[in-house]
Amino acid sequence: MSRSILLVGNFLSSSLGTRAVGEELAVHLSSSGYRVFTTSSRRQRPVRLLDMVGTVLRERRDYEIACNWKVYVDNYLEGYHLPIAHPGLFKELEYDQYRVETFRYYSKQHAPIRELKPGEVPGRDRRYIRMPGAEDNALYYWIFPNTMLNIYQDNISTNVILPMGPDRTLTIFEWFFAEPGTGAGWESMQQTIAFSDEIQQEDIAVCEQVQRGLRSRSYTRGRFSALRENGVHHFQSLVTEFLDQPA
Repeated sequence: MSRSILLVGNFLSSSLGTRAVGEELAVHLSSSGYRVFTTSSRRQRPVRLLDMVGTVLRERRDYEIACNWKVYVDNYLEGYHLPIAHPGLFKELEYDQYRVETFRYYSKQHAPIRELKPGEVPGRDRRYIRMPGAEDNALYYWIFPNTMLNIYQDNISTNVILPMGPDRTLTIFEWFFAEPGTGAGWESMQQTIAFSDEIQQEDIAVCEQVQRGLRSRSYTRGRFSALRENGVHHFQSLVTEFLDQPA
């Protein structure tokens, strides 16, 4: 059964080209089994993904991080740190099949959700499991320069990155769920938010350590990993492209 999403052009749009990023993104969401509705009209009122069909904004949390905003985006787009920094998330995904696809102004990370192993109990050992008819990939979209869209089986979350200074960043998380009801449905939603918060706290620790490392006199640049850092290379290439444009 497909889920429906409304991508509003004003929210996911690009003034850098003739096609809205939201429209390009819709093609790839559609290929993943989502029914997508888009509009690129600049007359539309400003909206968030609160307007997604069939989901409701259930939670918002703001995180202030002691790092440059680009460090946070780099961290989001690379897969090297996942096995070490995110043990809980690592258990959920087929890491060997983790891939990043890059497009003009956005990229897509995807990894299949791992099948349940003998002895594992859903809700205790695993947050997500493969189920017939359900999305079998965790999908992570980054939209240049500072927006993320995270799609799991039971929720969609957005992450907007706001620079507050050269070494301070505000990240705004919003979680969207279908009507959770009460009882087990409500408890499952709270567990999902707690799991996401756990991952964010792990990322904060990594980003703040990287920021401290960048201030080190011994820091020097290295080469990108073609397998795990093509998304980072794509992002940094876009930043360089627009920094090089005349004011």
